[in-house]
Parts: sequence; C-alpha cells; structure tokens
Amino acid sequence: RWIDWKFVILFLRFWNIGFSFPTSLNVVYFFYPAMILSPHFSLAEMLESQTARRKGITEQFSPPAEVIENLKALCTHILEPLRIEIGKPIGISSGYRCAKLNRTIGGAKNSQHVLGQAADLKATWMTHASLFHTIQEMKLPFDQLIWEYGTKEEPAWVQLEKLELAHPQKEFGKKELEY
Repeated sequence: RWIDWKFVILFLRFWNIGFSFPTSLNVVYFFYPAMILSPHFSLAEMLESQTARRKGITEQFSPPAEVIENLKALCTHILEPLRIEIGKPIGISSGYRCAKLNRTIGGAKNSQHVLGQAADLKATWMTHASLFHTIQEMKLPFDQLIWEYGTKEEPAWVQLEKLELAHPQKEFGKKELEY
C-alpha cells in the first residue's frame, strides 16, 4: 500500500548515494503518500489546503497521530457511509486544519477542524441542499450538521462535525442543525 520510505532513505545513505529531503515535499505526503482512511477517503485529501501551500504552512501536512485517528474515525463512521449511500464522490473542501492555518483563514478558535473532527463537504453533481437533507435522513452519528452561508434555498457548503470520534457513542446523541 505504501513504500517504507525510511528504509529507502537509510539504504541510500548506507551506500553513500546522495540524498536530500526535498523541502517542497510534505512529510506526510512523502512517508504516507497514499494513506487510506476509508475505502473512498485518503489522508491526503483530508489535509489538502491551497492556503497552507501558498503561505508555506508546512505543519498542515504533518498532523499529530491523534488527529489522524480522528480523521480515520470521521471517514469510517460518517463520510464513508454517506459516500456509499449517495453512490458518487463527495468533495472535501476542508478537513483537518492546523492551528496556524485555522488562524490564517479566520476559523473559529474552537473549530473541530483543528482536532480532525470536522469536514466541509461539496458535491458538484447534486445540490448542497440535497446533500444536507440526505445527511439528515441517514441519521449519521454527527454532533453538528451545518448549513454554511449561501441562501435559505442552497448552502455554499455543508459542514459535519463529530466530537470524540475515536470513541463513537452507541447512540447517536445530540444532533444540532444550524441554518
């Protein structure tokens, strides 16, 4: 599934083959280029940020292990069942955000994105309102389903949040719908 790059680097160093770690390559993408969080979601897409790339916020691409576990749980318990139900790809416009990136974009100080417990969803093949209502009907184990900006008829995107994803509750618990 992924190449053990640490072994490759040690091998190259042992044989005195010149190698320097490319500064433009992110650590997570280098060591875990195709880390799969669920059948339809990868770590790379949950970390992607054009703003972080433009502004050189490299910590965005090497999250702590706890964040990766939260992202895996988010994908496994919420995003993957949604993807299977809909039968078509779901775009992630924002998954994890490191604290520096969150401050840079003006995110909420207590944003669940910083913990890897939230995702902003976009769909190009259905309306965001339809996506929002499908999520409601599925009764997925989220804590917040948010109709983000847009109009009363169509949100600009849909945000899902789940707290303590590494230990999901048996019952779905409180569900808040914000318009």
